[in-house]
Amino acid sequence: MTENNVKKVPTVSKVFGWISLVLSCVGILGMILIVIAAAMPTYQGTSAQINSEGMAKAFVFFIGDGLGLMVSPLGGIAGLISMITMLTKRSAKMIWLPITGMALGAFAFVGTIFASVALIEMLS
Repeated sequence: MTENNVKKVPTVSKVFGWISLVLSCVGILGMILIVIAAAMPTYQGTSAQINSEGMAKAFVFFIGDGLGLMVSPLGGIAGLISMITMLTKRSAKMIWLPITGMALGAFAFVGTIFASVALIEMLS
């Protein structure tokens, strides 16, 4: 095959694919932060008392929840855009990139929901 016949992956597709992968990995980091928040010790004082351990646990939980529930879907959407542009241009050479980004984004989103529910049930 000559070089003119080889279909190259469009640059936009590659960029969106890598963005998808990075955002999905950030979503997985958020899911891990929720698990860390669940493992943090809690203070057994009165419920009206605000303490530093409870604030630290809440802070880690909300950062993880924000990353997992807001960033990971963006990674999945970027992967979908990348996959659509690759398939419409008939250049499936790097199709693994958006598929991996979408799968990791979905995993991070669902895992964040399960981890959040488990932490809330554990606290109540």
